[in-house]
Amino acid sequence: MSHFLKTLSKLNKDGTIPELDEALAKLTMQVRLTGKPGTLTLQLKLKPMDEDGSMVEVSDSITVKAPLIARRGAAFFTTDDGNLLRNDPNQTELPLTLVEGGKVETQPTEAPKTAQA
Repeated sequence: MSHFLKTLSKLNKDGTIPELDEALAKLTMQVRLTGKPGTLTLQLKLKPMDEDGSMVEVSDSITVKAPLIARRGAAFFTTDDGNLLRNDPNQTELPLTLVEGGKVETQPTEAPKTAQA
């Protein structure tokens, strides 16, 4: 195993590689779902812990920029007092009611077959 992978495996109490693996899987699903690109960034920061730099603190940061799923808007009517309504407040409603026991007529989809002599 390379020095880089050994170092990476010890970061964040051995949690960086599993976190990267999970982030990559989620990002892959979003990219497939949207058909748009995304990024997964691992940033390593090394900070000297003594004057001669013989010891350093290594910290990591994982950033995911997943593509967004397109969201559709909805049309609303506005009122004078700032409310949003799905139905036009200026249009009267028809008093329609459901009639129980009414006969529903349907049209046949194909002509009836007749017996040939």
